[in-house]
Amino acid sequence: MGDPAAIIIGAGLMGRHHARAAAAAGASIVAIVDRDRQAAASLAASWPGAAVATELETALRTIGADVAHICTPAASHEPIGFTVADAGLHALIEKPVASTADEATRIHERFARARKLACPTHQYAFSAASAMPPAVCRNWARCVGLTSTSARPVAPVASTRME
Repeated sequence: MGDPAAIIIGAGLMGRHHARAAAAAGASIVAIVDRDRQAAASLAASWPGAAVATELETALRTIGADVAHICTPAASHEPIGFTVADAGLHALIEKPVASTADEATRIHERFARARKLACPTHQYAFSAASAMPPAVCRNWARCVGLTSTSARPVAPVASTRME
């Protein structure tokens, strides 16, 4: 198995961060999908060979990928997540994973039925500002069926540090 092929959905700031981090972790950026073709093309220019698409379903049918990074507003995560799961890809979903707990549960269930992983991002999980009371963490883990966690740095973060 070679490097994973990643589709970045959403060409805004978070899409740019995800593309850079995915590439730093060894993924090939194979497509940028955004309703705004110009935004998708601008981001794709940084990744030679990356396709530009405005229609997610078409991109998923025509571009071979292993994982999708969902970098769109939270209200769109459920329908996009369903489309990605149904296409048989794993997903890394920008936070918040959904707008409601019910949406998060449905996203988790859809990926579970597809036997694919859906992971929310938490790049600041270990900062003091992001600390959650243990009861909140346990409840969230029960809601989405979390069984383990791990973390490792995948790209320099100096450019995102606030001085």
